Amino acid sequence: MTDTEVGEPRQQRAVSRARPAGGTGLPATVLRWLAAAAILVSGYEHYDLWRGGYKLIPVIGPLFVVNIVAAVVIAGLLLWRGHVLILFLAAGFAATTLAAFILSVTVGLFNFTEALTGRAQEVSGIAEIATLLLVGAAFVLSLRGRSAAA
Repeated sequence: MTDTEVGEPRQQRAVSRARPAGGTGLPATVLRWLAAAAILVSGYEHYDLWRGGYKLIPVIGPLFVVNIVAAVVIAGLLLWRGHVLILFLAAGFAATTLAAFILSVTVGLFNFTEALTGRAQEVSGIAEIATLLLVGAAFVLSLRGRSAAA
């Protein structure tokens, strides 16, 4: 069987197999980088709150440390590559961080109730919503890239 019988040259097949599952190209890369920046903003706001006294709150203090570390790791993964699992991880991070904030404002979380307004709350909320929108758009581009490659 020759390369022409398969439908595409051997080199093109190798390149198409090597593409990451996430979106490729400049638009998807820019979306991922912006999402990484938004996650880092959220992580920094949590660090600033932790440093400013939240570290003394039982359960919440250690959870803020987990949030900070996760923000750095996930942002690094987004900068590294656009695999669809990394996009889902970033969306999950933003959604759970936002959900935890909403719980802490409405019913309390681990016996802690947060104020709805404030600079840190607003900046973090905007960053988490932006992350969801950006990784959603990157995911849509990855679906388009997959259907175009098929």
